[in-house]
Amino acid sequence: MLLAYRVAGIVFTSFSGNKEVIGEINKCKIPYVFVNRFYNEIPGDCVLIDNYLGGYLATQHLIKLGHRRIVHLGRGGISCTSLDRKKGYEQALREAGVEPNEKLVKEIKGALKYNSGYEITKAILQEKEFTAIFAVNDLIALGAWMACLDAGKKIPEDIAIVGFDNIDFTSFPMIGLTTINQPKYEMGRQCMGILLERIQGDGSMEPFKKKIVYTPELVIRKSCGYHLKGYS
Repeated sequence: MLLAYRVAGIVFTSFSGNKEVIGEINKCKIPYVFVNRFYNEIPGDCVLIDNYLGGYLATQHLIKLGHRRIVHLGRGGISCTSLDRKKGYEQALREAGVEPNEKLVKEIKGALKYNSGYEITKAILQEKEFTAIFAVNDLIALGAWMACLDAGKKIPEDIAIVGFDNIDFTSFPMIGLTTINQPKYEMGRQCMGILLERIQGDGSMEPFKKKIVYTPELVIRKSCGYHLKGYS
């Protein structure tokens, strides 16, 4: 559809990794940029955050607060975003002397939305013992939070939760979700800057390998009980 409309450029905020799709776009010489996606086998400019470091920081924070049985709610497949966040989670555990337990890693099959987080957490509360959750994004984290509350668990006294993305309402006082911040505005601005360079250039698709990586930031709020440990 986009090719039929003869668009000037494309920003991919999600992508299946289909090489044939990229091949068709390249034939039409339409520039494109990946946001928070990177594929070794697919050429393309990309703007992303260090997702590995983000997963590491989130899990390390929970470990510092005394947690060892930490559930990771993520997604499998080819998404480098989710896979890197999981790798960071596993590395933080190993450095703390805790071998990652695949039974505590739950793959979300559907959309990474609130309802998915709620349903998968509702299920694991009946089968596993754990004290903390690291969710691959904030919507999943909030769904997990509500499932815990419905099961009679207190946040953060019984279960600590960390999300990822730092979406706007996670900072509301009644929520206070600890999360990993992404510089979303800056990433979007950088992405369009690269795309405009391509559009205004000589039409050449080479070199097509710009990779700009931003550093994530741990945003500490109340969902992990940091304040209850006596820390300021």
